[in-house]
Amino acid sequence: MRTDLIRKTALTAAGLAFTGGAIAGPVTMAYAASDAKPASQTQTDRKNHSERELGVRYEAQPNFYYCGPAATRNALSVQGKNINVAKQTDTLRTDIVRTVDDGRAVVANIAGTTTDTDGTVHSFEGGHYISVVGYRDNGNTVKIADSADPNMASYWISVEHLADWIATRGYSTS
Repeated sequence: MRTDLIRKTALTAAGLAFTGGAIAGPVTMAYAASDAKPASQTQTDRKNHSERELGVRYEAQPNFYYCGPAATRNALSVQGKNINVAKQTDTLRTDIVRTVDDGRAVVANIAGTTTDTDGTVHSFEGGHYISVVGYRDNGNTVKIADSADPNMASYWISVEHLADWIATRGYSTS
């Protein structure tokens, strides 16, 4: 029993690390190459210990599930990098168009509920993986291949709904 708990904990941690990298990795890589200087820092010595506080340009998350992108944005602001969390949808759209044009699909790790363009609700509160296999309207609408229900093997959703659906998880274009 304890081994199963340890294994599940390790797999969850590994999954979170991988997913966090899928979301924050491209953003971090893009901005890490910037020449921006770090924001102001304060440091005070106290009885053989140091104390340091980094200057952050704080921005609140726009909804309850964008904590990952918002935390990344706040962390990068310490280095003088200013990103817009909403631009993550633009990045997702660009990644999907480029990947599909290259003849590859996108794998997305989703959680929660969304509605497709036909009004059908798709709910995976515990999480699920889907494939993005096409786009139309310049990437504003994407085609999903979903293995969960053979009667609903594929459907179209807006890229904004997809971005919200994967906000707590991530995607891979590899």
